[in-house]
Amino acid sequence: MQSTTPKQPVLVVANSDGYLEVYGDKSLVDVHIVNKPHMTSDEGEILAQEYMELELPKRHRDVFWPVNLVDTHQVRRMTPDDLAQRETDIELCNVLTAVGNELRTEPTQLVT
Repeated sequence: MQSTTPKQPVLVVANSDGYLEVYGDKSLVDVHIVNKPHMTSDEGEILAQEYMELELPKRHRDVFWPVNLVDTHQVRRMTPDDLAQRETDIELCNVLTAVGNELRTEPTQLVT
């Protein structure tokens, strides 16, 4: 059965220093942020997962199931140079698209 309650928007901002900001209607969402310990082995990863689950408040532990995963994202530091390179890449893609469109619309000329 699908809920008729509209989804409430929540915005998570990951700052370059690792600081997280969560935005949403405080009266409609209950946010809990947890920091899972870093491990370098499969066994350590299992222990970190178990530790994290034990540290969660019960109401949040009850939603911590794969079926309830809403979204994922890899946080990476973004510099002004990264943004400039992104703009350059977009501009290059636009130019290549325009050239490709022009070539497709022009009649083919044989060189003799």
